[in-house]
Parts: sequence; C-alpha cells; structure tokens
Amino acid sequence: MKKIILLVLLTGLVGCAENKSSSSVASKNHDKELYETCKVIDGLSRAIMEGRQTGTAMVDSINIAEQSDDPELRELAISITKAAYAIPRYNTNENQQKAINDFRNEMYQAC
Repeated sequence: MKKIILLVLLTGLVGCAENKSSSSVASKNHDKELYETCKVIDGLSRAIMEGRQTGTAMVDSINIAEQSDDPELRELAISITKAAYAIPRYNTNENQQKAINDFRNEMYQAC
C-alpha cells in the first residue's frame, strides 16, 4: 500500500515541483502551492474511495478520471483510483466510512 501511495504522489506532484529560492516569499508560495495540491489529493481520495465503497465499478471511475482536460490531474486521479481499488470494499456503513477516512488520511499524510 505504501508503494502505491508513493507512486500516486510522485505521479501527481511532478507538475507541482519548483526550485526553492532563498527568499521567504518564494518559500511561502511553495508552501501554499503544496497545501493546495494536498487539498486536491484529499478531495480526489475521498470521492474515489466513496465510489469504491459504494460499488462504483473501477472502469467507471477510470472513465471519469480520463475526462479531465488537465493531464496531470488526469494521471493523479487514475493513480488514486488504482490505489483505492486495491483496498477491499466493505459491507457495513461504519467500515466503509473508516476505509474512506483511512484512505484520505494516508494520501494526505504522504502529501
């Protein structure tokens, strides 16, 4: 699972990397950009895992991800989808919510 998360983040954050300058303004901009990227990862992780836990077929989730006009976002969503579908689907609402929250937390923490 950790390898999948690392792959997701490496794929998704390639476009977010930038050279850090020594100025605090550049550092703050980088921190803000990273925070915004992590929020996107959290939102994608939640939505995709909710779909997974409620029975959405993986092919349907991939098809939705492929509709993105942004190639980086598209690849990120596909990677997160593959990671989400590697996790079992649970029957009870309680276990589904736990799986969703655990997945979101793992993705956000890795970010």
